Amino acid sequence: MKKRPFNIEVRRQMMGDDIVYLIGGGVVHIGAVATAYWQDEQVKVELITLPGHKEDQLALECASLACEHQKCTVTAIVGIHIDQASKEEIMLAVKTAREAMHEELFGETK
Repeated sequence: MKKRPFNIEVRRQMMGDDIVYLIGGGVVHIGAVATAYWQDEQVKVELITLPGHKEDQLALECASLACEHQKCTVTAIVGIHIDQASKEEIMLAVKTAREAMHEELFGETK
């Protein structure tokens, strides 16, 4: 497995024809959960964000991208925590998570 800043990684778990992606780093936890699915020829997303967490947009983005690419129902569970993170560290963590998801889906970084 590739070494990334803050130990950010993406793990995939098949659930029949559906897929769950676990996206974590730093102190791993569950911060937000997004499930994307096909309805009326388009991707729809349901989102749950735990109080005090800010991974919602990343979860939504990752689930939507994977659903669009895989053409199946996808759940992204995201939890990245870096103690006393600066704005730059947060931006690096989000960028790294996006790149890791892109690599998981397309086999290359964005």
